[in-house]
Amino acid sequence: MTITTIPQADPTGELTNMWRELDFIAPGFCTLTSAFTFTEVLPPDPRGGLHDIGFDSSTLVWMIGGLNYLYTSTDRVTWVERSLPLLSGVPQAITSLDSNNAGTWIANCNLGNDIGIWRSVDIGVTWAQVVDFPVGRSGADVLYTNGVWAVVVNDGAYISTDDGLTWAVKIPGWGHETIASDGKGTITIAKLGQSYSLDNGVTWSSGGLRNVGGNMFGGHYYNGLWMMAGNDREIITSADGITWVIVQAIDAGTPTYRTVTYNATIGWIVSGDAGYYQISPDGITWGPVQQLGTTTAVIESANGCLVACDIGTGLAAISNSRAWIGEG
Repeated sequence: MTITTIPQADPTGELTNMWRELDFIAPGFCTLTSAFTFTEVLPPDPRGGLHDIGFDSSTLVWMIGGLNYLYTSTDRVTWVERSLPLLSGVPQAITSLDSNNAGTWIANCNLGNDIGIWRSVDIGVTWAQVVDFPVGRSGADVLYTNGVWAVVVNDGAYISTDDGLTWAVKIPGWGHETIASDGKGTITIAKLGQSYSLDNGVTWSSGGLRNVGGNMFGGHYYNGLWMMAGNDREIITSADGITWVIVQAIDAGTPTYRTVTYNATIGWIVSGDAGYYQISPDGITWGPVQQLGTTTAVIESANGCLVACDIGTGLAAISNSRAWIGEG
């Protein structure tokens, strides 16, 4: 099936007058544009659980986090497996990670007896736990922005201003899942409710988002536009990171979107459960649903390239995760 559409208004100016073809071939091999394809680069891993992807521009290292292990690569083709230490003999699960583009990586771990925040300064070769979450606390998203690290947890957020060495708890009592920042001092974290900071994480306010239909699980900012996506493929946008407009309403019973990213060649990309994803040239008009794999998919854009993974299948033990690269 090939669907050709004309892009709508383009706030970035990068996609003006560009025609776009959306070709669905089969799960695991999808053509986003006539010259952009996903191809598998890692064989199915029997341990599974690949959850998040990051990139460091100073070392040109990509990292994919999973169940007590991660993969790193500088060319997106050859990947090296590395693992977190077992502090209490129980595997950790890297559910989110990010870099400061200067060699420091922060990972949020959410399984086992030693869940918390982990830090690496050697491309993931060695890790040290810098925060041990108390009982009942679990982490979600991680972001580095404008000299500040932020880790979203189920009852607030942790903030670090010394490159991840020490952390302070902010806005306790609020449950959140995702975070986005404009890199200029505004930071927004959200789920059903929202908390935001206008001074680079020093002080926080709450409000907004409760007028939308469902929980938000993925967020991103690019060139003046904020984007979040969540339950039942709902997508919302904002010009300031505080007040939001629904651009794709809830489609009840459909999979949840969990990640949002932007690629200069393709535009906005949202992805999530069942491998479903959509793209948009302007963040307002969205193309048809496509599929990459069959379980929760994460698509990340950096350095002009795309890397994707899924968490694999299974209930008691997630298995058979896969990873892809986007080429154009």
